[in-house]
Amino acid sequence: MKKLLFISLALFSTVFSSTEEARASLLDRLSGEWISRAIYTANQLEISDFLMKGPKDIEELAKLTKTHPDSLKRIMRILTNEGLYIEESGLYRNSEVGALLAKDHPDTLHSVTQFYGEEVRKSFDELKSSVESGVPAFNIAYHEPVFVYFKENLLRAKLFQSVMKEKSSAVIKSVCEKVDFSKYASLADIGGGNGAFLNGIKQKNSNLKTYLFERPEIIAIANAPTSNLVPGDFFKSINITCDAYLLKSIIHDWNDEQAITILSNIRQAMPEKAEVLIVDIVLLPNGEKPYADAMDLLMLTMVGGKERTFDEFKSIAELSGFEIVQVIDTSTEFSVLRLKMK
Repeated sequence: MKKLLFISLALFSTVFSSTEEARASLLDRLSGEWISRAIYTANQLEISDFLMKGPKDIEELAKLTKTHPDSLKRIMRILTNEGLYIEESGLYRNSEVGALLAKDHPDTLHSVTQFYGEEVRKSFDELKSSVESGVPAFNIAYHEPVFVYFKENLLRAKLFQSVMKEKSSAVIKSVCEKVDFSKYASLADIGGGNGAFLNGIKQKNSNLKTYLFERPEIIAIANAPTSNLVPGDFFKSINITCDAYLLKSIIHDWNDEQAITILSNIRQAMPEKAEVLIVDIVLLPNGEKPYADAMDLLMLTMVGGKERTFDEFKSIAELSGFEIVQVIDTSTEFSVLRLKMK
């Protein structure tokens, strides 16, 4: 009897412990949104910018940010616990993570944080409607597709180009280390935004003839002084003949049919021995890259596109008349897929 009681108590203890751990785990995940809002608030208040000039106590920070000292202290406490700031003897300073919110940091994510806290957050409020209807949540929240929205709101389009530049900074460095661009005489960046990727490539390949292909409203604000600027629509035609075509964070914006259209239009324009370089996330099984999986959810929410597995990339490549000849991993979440004509 005592043995049975002992076993029963042990099982109850195990179940109770497991339930408590599960509860704590779920609550941690649910509170993640509050932490991201605290980060967004710190970004709005430019706390990291002020701390780039040296450590400060809460009273000085409150004066600089024009905030209530006790309320600000509570924000700083949670963000210190999250590793964005470091507090010693009442003085706060940036950690390496928090410093990335500062606008003047060379690898800043200030614009990314702003965009995630505004357009992205508002879109996620409509995630349930998006899942029910199959319509991107952004379209529901803003009553139009994201790229139409940017066309009509040039200041937000400029912010988005800053977002892409910030997010691409580390990717550009890593890709340039892994890919030998010197073997090409000419390169076109299709949907290349403001030209940041081309500028990065040309730092080590100054003789490379480059083309920036973008929508006319983006070409108007582009900063690619050493590249040929080509306005156009990659769903209609891409009238550029060169050795290589770069697609950075383009294919993931679109569904399979649209992605095949883009690749097919490139194939029609390219010489037989030219290559296509797709720079995108390649999803791995079992959540091996959690941020990559989260990006897939972001694509669902914002544009109705998707991150893809290797097999999914292989499928759209083959349907467009290409074969994947190499996958190059980088030090970031992105990979480079080299495509050639079949």
